[in-house]
Amino acid sequence: MCAPVQQVQLLGIHPPGKKDDPFTMVVVIKNMLVAHTQASNAIRAASAKAAAQPTICLAMSHILFTAAPGYSPMALLSAIVAVVASYLFNYVYADALVLGRAAWPVQLLSWLLGWSSDLRALKGTVDVLGINHYYRSVVSFETNDGTRTPGATDLFIPLPLGLALCAMPIDGFEKSDMGWDLTPSSMEALLSSMWKRYRFPLLVTESGIADGDEPDDRRTRYLTGCLGVAHALLQRGVDLRGYLLWTLLDNFEWAEGFRPRFGLLHTNFDTFERRTRQSNAVLKSVLGPR
Repeated sequence: MCAPVQQVQLLGIHPPGKKDDPFTMVVVIKNMLVAHTQASNAIRAASAKAAAQPTICLAMSHILFTAAPGYSPMALLSAIVAVVASYLFNYVYADALVLGRAAWPVQLLSWLLGWSSDLRALKGTVDVLGINHYYRSVVSFETNDGTRTPGATDLFIPLPLGLALCAMPIDGFEKSDMGWDLTPSSMEALLSSMWKRYRFPLLVTESGIADGDEPDDRRTRYLTGCLGVAHALLQRGVDLRGYLLWTLLDNFEWAEGFRPRFGLLHTNFDTFERRTRQSNAVLKSVLGPR
């Protein structure tokens, strides 16, 4: 997954903790994509004589960026930033994988760095686009008093004149334990946009919610909404191959440790005992008897 590398190198929140190093970020992303191309080619070559050919998917993290409301100069500028951020997080890699090219600034950068052939080589290396999606972010320009520490899912870039470029959830909106807005509609908007742009098979490779409440009513509502979105997209002809929920068991999150509980099954981290949560009934009703 290449998109999280942007946070790793710019904010230093995730391992290895480096920050403010955009050039290294670009090099790391390029090397990951080259490794993907080589792995895809090797898998196809090894499977050339097999009866069943593999389905290759490269999963990327996707965020739906929206502009701050209003028509002030800053709001209009935030709309432009939202478009650019959306392209860099959601479309630049898929453009290369499906089309073998990217927007002209990316094309120019790859040419200047001698990476044009690596960019073109990505075309056709996947059979389905993997979409990891959890939340939307609203882009805005805010005052920066130097006291705010960005979270793992925030975009917070200090600017001159006491300003900062932010992309954060909406205050007052229902959220998960990670602070993410619970908006299945953002998944619908994102997947619809991806399908309209590429007409290429899609697979939701990660989707979920951190909800440690008992009963986990937020998870029940969120799952119901996301599965409803998947059904609606299929009804509209979108080639959506599947929906993979994160995750079966509660897990360790890179920056937040064991606090966020994403699991369908509650996990006792002292005894490793697992038990079913109330939200499981949603999936059981969809899957039917087994």
